Amino acid sequence: MTTPPAIVLDVETHREITLLARAWGTPPAHAVRQLIDHFNTPAPGTVPDQIPVYAIYAQVRIDGTFSLATASLTIPGGPGRGHRKSPSGASAAVLRALRPDIAPIRSGWSFWKISTTGERLDTLRPQLRRTSAYTRSVHLTDPINHAPAPAPEP
Repeated sequence: MTTPPAIVLDVETHREITLLARAWGTPPAHAVRQLIDHFNTPAPGTVPDQIPVYAIYAQVRIDGTFSLATASLTIPGGPGRGHRKSPSGASAAVLRALRPDIAPIRSGWSFWKISTTGERLDTLRPQLRRTSAYTRSVHLTDPINHAPAPAPEP
């Protein structure tokens, strides 16, 4: 295992990072990671909620829309048409419509691709983890404020 290069800090910066780490109850390296994650979080309103996605299965292209707020996926028309609570539910609907003879078990996160980039939908997962709906669903703690995430909505 390779040792990562060291970062040289002035005394005041080192003291501040150590203070943050103590306040958060974490090692200094984790405090730095939390700060980086916090500042990599897009400002509210700068990331669109609805992301156009597509899948190609059995030589058929299916278009849909993924919601960052709810992690749900909607297929407006064609095979699998409808609103599903998850990308995997949407991929299962497509598979049942196009190939009812096979088990519709697929990871929707790798089945769907982002229309603008062609990347798999799972590339949005780090960004999704920072949204409130996803955070509520997995009951994470806010690393900056150490406050529990809001309770799931009924």
